[in-house]
Amino acid sequence: MNRRAALAILLAPALAGAHGAREVGAAVAAALAVGEAALARGDTAAALQAFEQAAALHHAANIEMGLVRAWMQGGEYRRALAFCAHTAGGHRDDAAPGALYAWLLRLGGQGAAAQRVMDDTRTRWPADPVVSAAVRQFATAWPVAGGVLAEAPHRLAPYTEASPDGRILGTGVRVGLDQALVPLEAGSPRVGVRDGLGRFAEAVVVQDSRIPAGLACLRFTSPLGPVAPLPVAARDPFAGSAGYTVTYSNGADGAPAWPWLHAGFVGGFDGGLDGTRPRRRLGIDVPAGARGGVLFDTSGHLAGLVDGAGWWPVSLLRPWLDSPSPAAPRAASDEVYERAMSSTLQVMSIA
Repeated sequence: MNRRAALAILLAPALAGAHGAREVGAAVAAALAVGEAALARGDTAAALQAFEQAAALHHAANIEMGLVRAWMQGGEYRRALAFCAHTAGGHRDDAAPGALYAWLLRLGGQGAAAQRVMDDTRTRWPADPVVSAAVRQFATAWPVAGGVLAEAPHRLAPYTEASPDGRILGTGVRVGLDQALVPLEAGSPRVGVRDGLGRFAEAVVVQDSRIPAGLACLRFTSPLGPVAPLPVAARDPFAGSAGYTVTYSNGADGAPAWPWLHAGFVGGFDGGLDGTRPRRRLGIDVPAGARGGVLFDTSGHLAGLVDGAGWWPVSLLRPWLDSPSPAAPRAASDEVYERAMSSTLQVMSIA
């Protein structure tokens, strides 16, 4: 055997391994591309399948963040949050998972924990552009996932099925399959609605003399997709009771987003209730500038609609709601948030 042949025999395993690694790398890249494209068109099941195929071939942060975002776009906040904790802790050599995990924590009302994760991530990655952008947004009352924060694989927002030109008008609640109650003044322009899963529908205002002033009932003129029935509180919350508000950031460009949950205590009467404007103080510390929002009690039942520092109690909304739900045990904030993702709507103008 000559020296060349002997060398070829010795190098064969390494060459075969390199060739196999290239094939695996190509398969992973292809699966990631398929998953990202599926998310962009709203096919969550196909996205999950593709990201799971990639995860079976390789262990990497970008793959796991794809899974997290697919679960979020499918409305599985609790599963996404738990897995993102694993991703952020298991991939500390990558900056983006920490930013994504901090963002998800803050979405669900865990502000203190979110800030600790963000501070730790910034300490380890002070010059990373994703972390720096997330830190800047965390310093604002209403973080918005624009620019580098909207890029894959860490994208901090859902994709949307439609991208109309318009501006955010506020936050409303979906009632039934094809209607919504929203804080909208008379004469508002043509509107659309989008939920926290990125699903979009155009809508028209329904004329209804029963609606309180400052509210509007919308009817969707295109499908928004299925939604689980929203539990409804049997009575108005009393002053001092705990509750949650879920509200979207008032981004000017109408970009898709996940909503933000805030916890606190419901306020009492403020000058009586005349049936036309909210006369109860909200009490829950929501950042200034919110236009609309959905109020949930501690069981995760719909308890009212928010407008600025006041709110319409559920008793004023009865004509448009399902029958009151049976009493239920206290729900964790992450459970309330998960339910709110598909029932809380961005309301936007359509040019």
